[in-house]
Amino acid sequence: MNRRMQLVLKRFFDIFVSVAALILLSPLMVLIALAIKLDDRGPVLYVQDRVGKDGRTFRCYKFRTMTDARNGHDATLSDEKHRKLFATYLSLGGLW
Repeated sequence: MNRRMQLVLKRFFDIFVSVAALILLSPLMVLIALAIKLDDRGPVLYVQDRVGKDGRTFRCYKFRTMTDARNGHDATLSDEKHRKLFATYLSLGGLW
């Protein structure tokens, strides 16, 4: 099997497994999103631009585990103070 065919098969396998994982895990992701939304009224997802292969940027979506709350001097709070209850459990790998 030539290199090009291997890459095509790998790409197909990657997409197939990703779609299957999304379908299987979507109920859990809905529950996590709901728990985050009930814990804090801010957005559920945190979006970050990252640099990938060959310097290409891509968007990374993660469940938000912290708030952007500020103290009286417009400075962000320490990690302990702005991490939400459910988010602390999520960040520590409590669901995995």
